[in-house]
Amino acid sequence: MLTQKQKTNWMKALRSKDFQQCRNELVHVEIDASGEVRRSYCCLGVYAEVENLWSTASLAEKTVVEGSPTGLPYHVLDKNDQSHLIDMNDSDGYTFSNIADWIDKNVRVKA
Repeated sequence: MLTQKQKTNWMKALRSKDFQQCRNELVHVEIDASGEVRRSYCCLGVYAEVENLWSTASLAEKTVVEGSPTGLPYHVLDKNDQSHLIDMNDSDGYTFSNIADWIDKNVRVKA
């Protein structure tokens, strides 16, 4: 379960415009002809970036979070919330700002 600080930092990052949104993967990495690396993230990937949850083995690609290529560990965010957020991000076309609003209203934090 998230702490209030983690939740606040995640929502702030989602609203910041510092992260470009992608669909169907935690992070999408592109390298252009000049070698510049560009990354875009799903909403769960933004959390992983903010909290530095990337597996040591995948730091370059940033595609695996603590052994999971598709989501966050369930002790961080429960399965139902993750499933809903994945649908919002990937299928339903919500913006990061809309997703942050949902997180604010629906994701519980540690007491």
